[in-house]
Amino acid sequence: ATPLLNRVKILKKILRCIGSVIRISWKILITGTALVSTIFFLCSIGMLFFLVRHQPKVEIENNSALLLAPHGAVLEKKSSLEPAAHLLHLFNGTLLEEELLLQDIIKGIRTAARDKRIKMLVLLPDRLEQAGLNQLQDIGRVIDDFKKSGKPVISYADSLSQGQYYLAARGDELYLNPMGSVDLHGFGVFRLYMRELLEKLKINFHIFRVGSFKSALEPLLRNDMSPASKEANMKWLTQLWRQFCDDIARQRGLSSEEIHNVVEQLPVNLQLSGGDTAQMALNLGLIDGVKTRIEFRKYLISLVGKNKKNTGFKRIDFSDYIA
Repeated sequence: ATPLLNRVKILKKILRCIGSVIRISWKILITGTALVSTIFFLCSIGMLFFLVRHQPKVEIENNSALLLAPHGAVLEKKSSLEPAAHLLHLFNGTLLEEELLLQDIIKGIRTAARDKRIKMLVLLPDRLEQAGLNQLQDIGRVIDDFKKSGKPVISYADSLSQGQYYLAARGDELYLNPMGSVDLHGFGVFRLYMRELLEKLKINFHIFRVGSFKSALEPLLRNDMSPASKEANMKWLTQLWRQFCDDIARQRGLSSEEIHNVVEQLPVNLQLSGGDTAQMALNLGLIDGVKTRIEFRKYLISLVGKNKKNTGFKRIDFSDYIA
């Protein structure tokens, strides 16, 4: 019995030692985790304080050009999930579509009109992706007010879509890249009609409607647009297009008929320009000249001079100016 008792005592001692090691290791782990968490928390607070109190100072030289290059979508209010979306896209390695507040653009341009350091506004709208006509009109009106201060507005683009050109046309001078084009094609409505698909899937609908101009459910009932829907769409689209053309014509010193001619006689106009879309835009009075990026940069240097670093013309980016 004595050897057995000795073995039991030895086993108990071993178990007590193992327990002590586990307890000590657990305490070290808990203490270390708490310490690391506390250090990380304090560092985060310190970094946040540093970012708030030590924002980089933006210097604006006298006679600088305010560079407005809107990109992404122009919105009345930014997405509430923007931080989470940015983090998700960061992990995915994809770019998130930028969002630009309309009020920021309006406020920045109005402030620049009174800012003695700002000599002119340089507008580069060819990265603008989404903006409603009402938003473009709001921006256009504040650009017109900017010009009333006696400061010029110069627009430049590699190529211009319809909405981008509406904004670029507000410039006192508008230049286009020799390889670029101005895409004016009019307004239209495009819908997906699914009647044939639904018949093949044997899906039945019970729809009640009264009157001819009830097109909301046409995609389920037809394979094409009804005459009544075409008539209604033509009325409001024609009115909207007329307003669009009138605004452009007024800015460019043209008539609305000349703007209509750009769209209706596109093949003829392109042939007369030898297939050169930039030259066609120049011939039709849509732009004031053709310049490469280097030529345009040199032109701006001749207007506002070189910056202190001698790396380009005196400028302040719009985002920095807003900040």
